[in-house]
Amino acid sequence: MAWTLLRQQRLRWAGYYPDPTVHALELCAYGSDQRQIFNLSGIAQSPFGKGKKYVQTGAGAAVLGGWQLGAVAFIHSGFPFGIGAPGNSLNAPGSNQRADQVKPHVAIKGGTQEYFDVTAYAEVNAARFGTSGDNSVYGPGAKNVDASLFRTFTLPEHISAQFRIESMNLTNTPHFANPGTWLGSVSAFNPDGTIAAGANLNGFGQITGTSAKQPPSGSTVFSTWNEDIVLARAP
Repeated sequence: MAWTLLRQQRLRWAGYYPDPTVHALELCAYGSDQRQIFNLSGIAQSPFGKGKKYVQTGAGAAVLGGWQLGAVAFIHSGFPFGIGAPGNSLNAPGSNQRADQVKPHVAIKGGTQEYFDVTAYAEVNAARFGTSGDNSVYGPGAKNVDASLFRTFTLPEHISAQFRIESMNLTNTPHFANPGTWLGSVSAFNPDGTIAAGANLNGFGQITGTSAKQPPSGSTVFSTWNEDIVLARAP
């Protein structure tokens, strides 16, 4: 069995908002930053059969012996994102605008219909950059288990056969993408730039897809099964 636990944070200067009055907001996490990563892998042999602790002889040993179970599991935190907003009032053509953060803390609700508190942000109605930081909120994490069950059979004429079953994403757990981050998609705002009550979010703060940033194991969103029988002839 092998396992790794990694805690990290990678920072950079955003470089998109050249405003010295909000220089502190330029320090942000990389878009690929993950704060926690845990990987676990292992393989276990059946305790039954010849030379094992239980059922060493007879039909039980023939049926239950020789099997091996392998698994690879991971749990990791999500990727960061920032909130963009229309730059109509910015009066700086070619510059990106970010939203105002009007609450001291952005609550993470965790649902797909409103992953974070969308009322924590507002449009900017003045000739300045918004007060929210770039890549200041983290999206949903992911967890996954890949497993395999296999056994090698010895056949006559120095031939061996291996029966193998593999499952990717055994628990059929979805790996969600980050929510929508464009404040300008909201249908209605109050005069102060905050989101109007009953406004259609049109994807803002909502999760509408799965992650394109797949973990190293290459697991997909839905469970898949593979069954193989491999024949090999010994020299």
